[in-house]
Amino acid sequence: VIPLSIKTKQYLHDQLIHLTEQFSSLTLPSTDRIMREIYMQSLNTFIIEKRNLTELVHEMANYTNRAIMKKLEAIRNLVNISEQSYRRFAETDETIRNATAKFMAKYGYFSSKHVINVTINSTNENSSSITTTTTSTTTTSSTTLESSSLPMITLDELSTGASYSTSTNMNEDISNDLIQPTSDLESEYKALEKELFIQQKKHFGGAFVNITHSTVHVPTIIYSLNREILLTANWSYNLNQAFIDNYNHDPELTWQYFCSQTGLYRVWPGHIWEYPEDDTDRLDLFDCRVQNWYIRATSSPRDVIILIDASGSMTGLKKSIAIQTVETILDTLSDDDFVQIIKFQEDAEFIDDCFQGGLVQATFENRHKFRASLNNPIVTKDIANFSKALIMAFDILDSARRNISRTENARLLCQCHYLSTDNQTEAQREAFCPSDFNANIYDGDEQPFLDSTGCNKMIMIVTDGATETALNVFQSRNWYPNNISTCHPIETRVFTYMIGRELGDPKHIRWMSCANKGYFAHVSTLEDIQENVEDYIPVTARPIAMYNDHVTVWSSVFLDVERTLPIKTYKWFPFKFTDLSISMDEFKNKSKPVNLMISIAQPVLNPPYHARDETILLGAVGVDIPVKLLQEFSPKYRLGVHAYAFMINHNGYLMFHPDLRPVLGPYRKQNYHSIDLDMVEIPDTLMKFVHPLPASKIQKIRKDMVLSIANKRSARVKKHLDDMRRIEEVDQKYYYATLGDKESNPFSLGIAVRFPYGEFHVRTIEPDTEKVKTG
Repeated sequence: VIPLSIKTKQYLHDQLIHLTEQFSSLTLPSTDRIMREIYMQSLNTFIIEKRNLTELVHEMANYTNRAIMKKLEAIRNLVNISEQSYRRFAETDETIRNATAKFMAKYGYFSSKHVINVTINSTNENSSSITTTTTSTTTTSSTTLESSSLPMITLDELSTGASYSTSTNMNEDISNDLIQPTSDLESEYKALEKELFIQQKKHFGGAFVNITHSTVHVPTIIYSLNREILLTANWSYNLNQAFIDNYNHDPELTWQYFCSQTGLYRVWPGHIWEYPEDDTDRLDLFDCRVQNWYIRATSSPRDVIILIDASGSMTGLKKSIAIQTVETILDTLSDDDFVQIIKFQEDAEFIDDCFQGGLVQATFENRHKFRASLNNPIVTKDIANFSKALIMAFDILDSARRNISRTENARLLCQCHYLSTDNQTEAQREAFCPSDFNANIYDGDEQPFLDSTGCNKMIMIVTDGATETALNVFQSRNWYPNNISTCHPIETRVFTYMIGRELGDPKHIRWMSCANKGYFAHVSTLEDIQENVEDYIPVTARPIAMYNDHVTVWSSVFLDVERTLPIKTYKWFPFKFTDLSISMDEFKNKSKPVNLMISIAQPVLNPPYHARDETILLGAVGVDIPVKLLQEFSPKYRLGVHAYAFMINHNGYLMFHPDLRPVLGPYRKQNYHSIDLDMVEIPDTLMKFVHPLPASKIQKIRKDMVLSIANKRSARVKKHLDDMRRIEEVDQKYYYATLGDKESNPFSLGIAVRFPYGEFHVRTIEPDTEKVKTG
């Protein structure tokens, strides 16, 4: 406790007199009572104490972690219901499945692209629970909103023949092409044209939704009445009640969804599918299987090297297809992956002059740089030397494996499932997959720059054909020395994409992928690219299914409007330096109220219950968490003057921060998903942005938070004011703590306090009760 000085007491006395005069001018009935309470406070009851900001940040982190863990419970519930529903469906015989498919083809499902919009007036949203009478298997719902819709069939009803037309032949064989696409689209999708009653709900960002039903989206490239889609729509309907139960248990939940490996996307609450604002053709390019949250939930972090053929035969349309194929592969990578692109002819060289010598983290900025390099003129000449290109690729992967700093990437270890361990013993796995004990081989700032995930290694070859198999390269660099066996344990998987309509002899290029546990695809036209590139994703998901491990993954921040948009439809802001002039409009640099979200996801698996069973990846489930919910646990009044809270993930990217401004006017900024802490907390010594940034105290703070280390540090930083027209250098103290253990979530919370503000707080003691009040 610090005693008040005479000067401080006089200041407080003057303030009390001033307040008394203000209260005296009031005509409210409570004026006398307020004045009496003020005079009752003796000046000697004021005390000033030093705040324990370390304790404060830990308290805020714990409350935030509790909110996040509650969302994790919802995810686990969705996983359990999904797996139980599929297991029950898998136990039915083919006759029941055929009957189910035929029933679904006749009565359809709630398709978000085909439902009929029926808007009703908004109702009172004070009620936090939803009451429905949906069955525990799949379908019947008796809510008033959906009374006009036809029920879906249940497995119990099918097994007894109830609720099914007596004219139906239960033994009728129904192939995968249950209903052939016709030219009459109106009659073809008539079964999907159900009425969906929707209301506008503030809780869901003002969207028009139906909170009693989920809706289904199917990609355009997949036929909506395909047998697999119909069956998946049927057994996944059990999730509808699980969605509602989760919401009743935790009213803070927003969007919940399930993405099947077949491409079916079930989302709650139900809504009409929205198209991008500038999409007059209503072209739906969305596919949940290539969304970042799905790929990360169904596969482990990867080290990817892409080899693009630049020989003399790769001209014209072939070159265009090859470039777009590589760009599509880049779209499937996340910030947890590492990548390098090599073009090869007689010689092999890096595609980008800036990224030389090793793997590069697949951040948005780096992927954008690779795309720019791919669109530069590529001279095609000579013949393709596959052996030289593969040797260069293996050299890079081996170098990254030897130099990796596992400590820097420690949070990824819990997600690491190796593609190469199918036929290996534990000792062999240890040799090729370093354990967590290697994470401590570096000390402090001596750790090398992170250039690998340390997990799965992949080589992707994009070419129009090969004249060699490069057998010697694979034998010496990728196989164990057991050449007698036909099953060679592989460290690196090889995926091959054959380009062009004229499919020559693909045996060599096909052999490369098959002999190295990869996948072969033929991309003949530009329209085939996305569908064929997606085929490698289930292969990378095999280890997740094999280990039957429900890994939890978290996304970076994203705007709620992007939740259903395909990757390539984002409107990027054409930034110009003139926009920072002193004569600019003031509103441009002010933070706009936006609805930022993060998502949490887990894979859905069919674990083996019998020795003959095979573990199957069914898809992934996810929920969205509003960032503003996490901010509520760091209220401004508890931080003090000029203080603020911020949160980052395991990559150092901001989840929230006062200087995180994702939009500028009507535009979304290009890289707002991946704004690093050291891009907004600018050291006073930094004169211009260079890569990599020079060492600073901010870098040490970032490193501590990435590694889940609770600590406190001081730093002198630059802060903007007057609508970014001026800057000032201030001294700040940073207190930070991790949110729970690093395996449950990848976030760290910090608070920044401007020195000397926030170091102390004033307390009063009521004379009669000795009750302490903090101000």
